[in-house]
Amino acid sequence: MKLPVRPGLIISFGFAGLLISGIWLLMLTENFGGLFRCVTQQSSCGIKTLNTIKNNIFLIEASLLLLIFGLSLPQVGSINVRYAFRFLKWKSFWAVFLIIILPSFSWGIYINECPVVRIDSSLATALDLEKPMPNICTLSQFTDLDLSNQNIRLSNVFQYFSSLSTLNLNNTELGTVWYKTLEAPKLKELYLNHNISHRIPTIKPHEYLEMLSLTHNRIVRIENVANLQNLRELHLEYNQIENLKAWVDRMVLKELEHPLYVYLEGNPLSEQTLEEDVPRLPENVILVY
Repeated sequence: MKLPVRPGLIISFGFAGLLISGIWLLMLTENFGGLFRCVTQQSSCGIKTLNTIKNNIFLIEASLLLLIFGLSLPQVGSINVRYAFRFLKWKSFWAVFLIIILPSFSWGIYINECPVVRIDSSLATALDLEKPMPNICTLSQFTDLDLSNQNIRLSNVFQYFSSLSTLNLNNTELGTVWYKTLEAPKLKELYLNHNISHRIPTIKPHEYLEMLSLTHNRIVRIENVANLQNLRELHLEYNQIENLKAWVDRMVLKELEHPLYVYLEGNPLSEQTLEEDVPRLPENVILVY
């Protein structure tokens, strides 16, 4: 009995898998330096990125297996059952073991489900952690975090707080250094009142945040809120906002599915922006000033 085979097609699938894997990894880590840091320093990547890289390695190994299988076939249109059985019994076994099982097993030991991350010792103390190197599973247990009025040093480690819903950083004198981009997977409420911020941070991911409060800061313009589709409340009381034209221009082009309340009491809004810009806002954008 003979079976039809297409060595060229199998080889093509193998090359296609390698190409897709390469592009995927480059898009994920932007460069090989980023990939190297993800592999050697778990704290440089989130658990989602680590698991994605882990799955990508399976794709690479499967593609290599297809290449080996395709290249080992005779260049004829069919093979007999005995040849296929002999290949599956010997060549495939060692190929699977050396190319897939052994590396994946080693990778699984190295990159576990709860990799350790490093945080500042002052933050570890505030969180009542025993040491500044907790694992991701420990950090994922926090849902509401109040760090207000504390003298702590913060880096952008909130990407590891995968269950965090409310984050309070009021009166921590953060400035604008560390949270130019703030990453928190499922954050819904963020309080950054009474700091010395000059700008609104970029929030990633942006699909969960519903309330953002930055009262009593030094913000001069509304920015980085256009992508916050679920935002219901934006508190900017007692800042230094005078002109709303750029923000209004963006809001005119957007379609919000729910009301957005923007609180601007205590800001030196100019007469021009009150007369020309505010009337152009959509009906579901409610300005309180």
